[in-house]
Amino acid sequence: MIKKTFLVTAPLYYVNSSPHLGHLYSSLFADFLARYKKMQGYQVFFVMGADQNGQKILNASQDANIGVKKFVDKNTTKFKELWKLANIGYTHFVETSSFNHAHFVQLMFQKLKDDQQLDYKNYVGLYCVHCENFHPQTSNTKCPLCKREMKKFLEENYFLKFNLNAQKQIQKLILQWQKKEKTFTNQLKDFFAQRSSKDFSITRKNSPWGIMVDYDQNQFAYVWFDALLGYISVLNPQEQTLIWKNSKTEIIQIIGKEIMKFHLIYWPTMLMRLDYRLPNDFLVHGWILKNQTKMSKTTGNTISPVKIINKFDADVVRLYLCSIMNSDSDVTFNTRDFYKFYESFVVDNLSNFHFRIITMCKKYLPDIQKQKIEDSQSLTNFMDEFIEEYHQFWVTKSFTKIFKQIDTLLNNGNQMINHEEPWKMHKQKKYNELTMTMLKLLNILKIVADLLNPIAPSISKRIYASLNCRIIHSNFYKTNVKLQQLSDLEKITYLYEKEK
Repeated sequence: MIKKTFLVTAPLYYVNSSPHLGHLYSSLFADFLARYKKMQGYQVFFVMGADQNGQKILNASQDANIGVKKFVDKNTTKFKELWKLANIGYTHFVETSSFNHAHFVQLMFQKLKDDQQLDYKNYVGLYCVHCENFHPQTSNTKCPLCKREMKKFLEENYFLKFNLNAQKQIQKLILQWQKKEKTFTNQLKDFFAQRSSKDFSITRKNSPWGIMVDYDQNQFAYVWFDALLGYISVLNPQEQTLIWKNSKTEIIQIIGKEIMKFHLIYWPTMLMRLDYRLPNDFLVHGWILKNQTKMSKTTGNTISPVKIINKFDADVVRLYLCSIMNSDSDVTFNTRDFYKFYESFVVDNLSNFHFRIITMCKKYLPDIQKQKIEDSQSLTNFMDEFIEEYHQFWVTKSFTKIFKQIDTLLNNGNQMINHEEPWKMHKQKKYNELTMTMLKLLNILKIVADLLNPIAPSISKRIYASLNCRIIHSNFYKTNVKLQQLSDLEKITYLYEKEK
């Protein structure tokens, strides 16, 4: 049977400095979805990358007194090291200073020229180098996003035509998206109203670090035109056709609220002009804050995810970020809350539940493995409605609710142990009842591992190993644990313990 195909993209991050927690937060939205879809049997493509071109990158390299190519390579390596440390499982990684990407961008310029989709004319306005963003000419020369001084800009550029058909299709896309996303749409609607009938510039003149237009060597690709095409250029020709020319492929793109304009207006226009399809959906999320302000490399208001992961581990950080993850608003990372989460959920709930079940099973195994189970009904049937809710939360991309389902299941499991009191059953030699109770608890533990898999894959594998299970994709939660699987287990240890 032919697998269904799924593409998810994370933003291509500027590599003008080291990565911070905000980059990891955004990337986890994509990684969680990619892992979940893979468990559902999809052929998954997960695109990430490094945005390495533009004036901001050149300025940063000059400030660091490093050659620009060496500078971007060094910082790109830092991002890749974080993705490996955080267990981000991308399938494709694009670097926009690479030859392959530059060649693809040049081909797209040629296609636009051949199809008469370009105008060559003057651009007049304001430009923020830091945000790589154009703004209409106004008396206020401060960038509305970063508050830096913008430069007055007047030069001849190539403009991508924005005709009535494109306007209608993008307006329809925005309205569809608005039905699901209520929080960030006003900003987008205002921008669309301002320039719904305007072409937009896709080149810069004499840019010292960027991709040259083949047929006009004085013009270079505007950094956003260049970077957005990275979502396609990183794929081989067969993959490009499978994904961006095929309406059956599901495409979801993860973006922060500050780059909505580029992805929901510029990007669809580019795709239509270049004869590619539009994504199914954009997941737009808010910022992760420190001290109630956006994390920023410039101001130093950042948190290093590397330090936190090295102190705890990747899955603990992944779980915590999932527990606060919200696509409707900004969220705050608080160190005190993180430590509280570690002790209450990771140690007291998850680790303790796992340890109690496995140690009891090993202790009682000689007496219960001989029992015959007369009830042939699946031991997990009582979980069907609960698991269906879990899957529905993935459809709506409600990550805090996904986490809450796992937390609730663990709480219910711990309550079941306290209510059923297996140790009393064993003392009273009620082996048949004890067997059924332990099998239910074992299968709750396995379902916990199943539901954790897209969020905390390493913890999930450790639980599977303690049950002598293997990961089974698609309807995974329907496979029951058998007592025979536990006969050769080694001494069990806690998954996590409280800090000393």
